[in-house]
Amino acid sequence: MDDNKGDVEMVSIGVCEHHEMVREALVKTIAQMRDMKVTVAENTVENFVNGVARAKPDVLVIDLAQPNNSGIDCIQKVAKVHGNGKVVALADDEDDETLITAYDAGAKALIGKARPIRDLHRTILDVATRPTAIEPAQVLQARRRLKMSGLASVTGIDATDRRMLQLLTLGWTDRQIADDVCLSLQSVRNRMSRLLNKFGMSNRTQLALRIAATNGKNGAHSVTDLTTTSRDERTSAK
Repeated sequence: MDDNKGDVEMVSIGVCEHHEMVREALVKTIAQMRDMKVTVAENTVENFVNGVARAKPDVLVIDLAQPNNSGIDCIQKVAKVHGNGKVVALADDEDDETLITAYDAGAKALIGKARPIRDLHRTILDVATRPTAIEPAQVLQARRRLKMSGLASVTGIDATDRRMLQLLTLGWTDRQIADDVCLSLQSVRNRMSRLLNKFGMSNRTQLALRIAATNGKNGAHSVTDLTTTSRDERTSAK
């Protein structure tokens, strides 16, 4: 943080958000917050990492829902060029899986996109003045809850992957899934390939059966129940 007049310190912010309208709204909102300024705002991971390397913002606001699951990659890459930068992860959900994923990637805070602006302001200030806003005990409890519900193997995937798994169990094709999650067909196929590797399955049918079995076993705590966000809801939240 840079010294400002009196006891006030200006917090510099970096924003990585691939949706232009959302990014501009975030920048405008943060600019109106007292004692904060945006020094980097980019729509791609590469440009953001380069900007962070030059400007060294205090707090980095990164949307986890970057194309091709690159939000996690972004957190890890900025850590290599700016070890003192503290990441606030933006997410569609604030569930246990997302919390663990963000924490393991190196985020210091997690905030849902549906939260009011004052919560974002408070979170940025909290992260700027503390080592982390995510308590290790909080993460430990989340891991235990996932283990009890049988979903430990699903950690490390984002809301889009969970939605894809849901649609896969319903028999949707990759092209239908691509239309629903607003990604290219190739991006969906790349994600599906990573999911196959993650679950140790060799084809889509095996993966669908595995997820369906998990759903049947865990009831209300299933992957399907965790992916009820519709395309319209996700779009309005961005």
